[in-house]
Amino acid sequence: VQSSLDISIVNLKHITDRLHNAITSNLHKLPYGRRYTATVLRDSLHEKFPQASEDELYKVHY
Repeated sequence: VQSSLDISIVNLKHITDRLHNAITSNLHKLPYGRRYTATVLRDSLHEKFPQASEDELYKVHY
């Protein structure tokens, strides 16, 4: 069971990385509304968690 779970986690990380790369490399194609929503989310998280680093905020943001 653990082996199967480990494989699933590795696969999920791989798919997540591919999705993240696809989005960030095509930001110019992303609709303005979605970019704006992401910016508002990041700013709201920064207000709520002012002690959090940018890396920590982006973990939630992306």
